[in-house]
Amino acid sequence: LRNNAVLKSYEQFEGSLEIIYTYYDQVVALENKIPQNELHISFKWKDAFNRGSGIFGGRNSLTISNLGFERVCVLFNIAALQSSIASAQDINNDEGLKLAAKLFQQSAGIFNHLKDCIMSTLQQESTPDLNPETLLALSSLMFAQAQEIFVHKAIHDNRKEAVIAKLANQTGKLYIDALKHMHNRSVQHLWDKIWLPVVESKQSMFFGMADFYQSRHCHSNKFIGEEIARLKNSLEILKTAQLCEGSSNMISNLIDIGHKHLVEAIKDNDFIYHEKIPDYKSLESIGCAALVKLLPIPPKFSNNFHDLFENLIPLSAYQSLITVYDNLKIEFINSEVAKLHDATNLINSVLAFLNFPAALDEVSTNQVLSESLVKKFKDIRDFGGISAIDNMLRELPKLLMRNV
Repeated sequence: LRNNAVLKSYEQFEGSLEIIYTYYDQVVALENKIPQNELHISFKWKDAFNRGSGIFGGRNSLTISNLGFERVCVLFNIAALQSSIASAQDINNDEGLKLAAKLFQQSAGIFNHLKDCIMSTLQQESTPDLNPETLLALSSLMFAQAQEIFVHKAIHDNRKEAVIAKLANQTGKLYIDALKHMHNRSVQHLWDKIWLPVVESKQSMFFGMADFYQSRHCHSNKFIGEEIARLKNSLEILKTAQLCEGSSNMISNLIDIGHKHLVEAIKDNDFIYHEKIPDYKSLESIGCAALVKLLPIPPKFSNNFHDLFENLIPLSAYQSLITVYDNLKIEFINSEVAKLHDATNLINSVLAFLNFPAALDEVSTNQVLSESLVKKFKDIRDFGGISAIDNMLRELPKLLMRNV
């Protein structure tokens, strides 16, 4: 099961996730049933940002005999595969957009969860891919890409220009956040050389897109002066984005359309509206529309999970049984000790009432003992006498330990 989950190559569709989902669910189920100090299986994982085979592969590795380590590493690979499949979706159709949005949000949630728990799980130095700063950067990047999908969805659904502008503006801000974390000195060297230019390009592209769609909103409402100011700013930002390596073809299309609209707007203003072109800095902020969230890790990833160790009692249930047994044992011992104390108090009361043992001292050698007392002496002697009673007293500590 592990070999199928972590060593094979995956195709870029959602069904590929089921194999690694199943293995993760099995690791979680087993982790709840085996005490960590009794596990003697070594799990080896390689750093994701060193080139090699498998999903990532690499030369730097870490080996730990801990199911928690196995769990977080599998979870990392789930998030990586989710983001890879999300990136491969066709954003020109509704199904592809919905799946990409879901997977990017799940991936962002997983990386964020790992950021918070990785140090307590490993309790030692990790490989660079599991460093909290790395995980924060990855979570921020996936989060920005999830918001980007909602921009494409809004365009695909022909939403109002003002709505698209707000979505794009929020996307640009999220890419700024992602870029800040990716430029962190401790992680900057990890990324492929194309990653940072692409993120820089997207950051500028979505700010330019926000002004472009806001200008269309202004056009619809006959705010020609503001339309021209926003189109000029949009084209300036988009041309900067176009200079970045790995820039999207979408930027070129926006520049072409934006330039056409700008020429038309200037012409209309010169001949019809004669509005003063405001300074861009004086314009009201576009605003933001955030539609994404960090999705939590589900109790089970797989839809068809079957626990291979279902007959193995969970560790929590086993510990609960031990606790119940210990409580019952203590309760029983306390009950028996209480009975012993009650019996002791009762016999002491009876002896005091009969004036024993003082009454025995008052019997002189010339007095005749009663028949009942003689019979009791005889019974004690037949039972073994004083030595038998001494033996019983000596056995009491052993009997107590046996009950405990």
